Amino acid sequence: MPEFPIAAPSVRLAFADGLRGPAAPWVLLFHLSTGHHLDALLAALPAPVDRVLFTRGHGGVAVFFALSGGVLALTAERVALDAAAAGRFVLRRLLRLAPPYVVALLATVALG
Repeated sequence: MPEFPIAAPSVRLAFADGLRGPAAPWVLLFHLSTGHHLDALLAALPAPVDRVLFTRGHGGVAVFFALSGGVLALTAERVALDAAAAGRFVLRRLLRLAPPYVVALLATVALG
């Protein structure tokens, strides 16, 4: 039976962090424009700027998916792959992702 590596110290991927930085506002600008919250601004911008910053902002989602897949693969490479590790992984993700999701959901309901 092959041995799995022990968890290595966490390594920050500066390049991945650098891509996430512009991807998040890119997605936000896309949603603001498709929701018609920026119509006056969009009318004043040159078409190429509108196209890159607003119309194609959904490309930021693809950046997030690619980064997530890469980070998950690197994480899986460094940890033991067993049921306990899988449970810890899911619990950590839930504790990190569920609170902002619940807050956003409640804010959406309250503002709706």
